[in-house]
Order: sequence, then C-alpha cells, then structure tokens
Amino acid sequence: MDIKTTEDASDAGFSRSVDNYRYYHQAYYYTRILAACGYDVIDFMFIAVEKSPPYVVNVFALDSEYLTMAAQDIESALSDMAERYRSGVWTPYHQEKARRLSPRNYLQFRNQYQ
Repeated sequence: MDIKTTEDASDAGFSRSVDNYRYYHQAYYYTRILAACGYDVIDFMFIAVEKSPPYVVNVFALDSEYLTMAAQDIESALSDMAERYRSGVWTPYHQEKARRLSPRNYLQFRNQYQ
C-alpha cells in the first residue's frame, strides 16, 4: 500500500497519474520484493488523496494488465543493466566521451522580452 497526493482522485484522474508517473512500475517492484521475501501479495493498493479541499480520498488496486506491462518494462531494463555489467559499456550510443550542451537560442534571449 502506498499513499499518493494528486490533483484528481477520481478514477479517470488518478488513472492519468498512474500512467504519467508510471506508478505501476512501483507496484511491480514492491510486489516483486515482497514475493522474494516470502510474502504473497494479493493486491497492491494506492490511496489517492487530493491536494486541495475537500481532500477527496480514493483507494485503487491495479489490475493485472498494469503489472504485466511493468514486468515487461522492468525485466527488460534489468536484463539491459546485467548486459552492461558484463560488457562494461555504460554509455548510450557507445559514446566515448561526454557531449557538451549549450542553451537553446530562445533561452539566451528570453529575459530581453519579459
């Protein structure tokens, strides 16, 4: 169980938060860790509390589709990490050195027009 503050604790509103912030990844991690410790998790619950009055509260359990998606994402990421440990190659695109970024043009001039 985890408590989340949200702008909208309705079904549609919190569903957007679950998608946008990938809370289903968190639920998968927690249930995976608890299973490794010998616990059987039936449902991982989120308590959604709105940030402003009247502070509506709702409780949600994620369905198995969310956990299946999370399992695919996380197991793929863990496999990728294991391969990077084995190969010693950690840079994306096999870069040999850090690349320098400069501010985009509009940022250089934004204070002139405010």
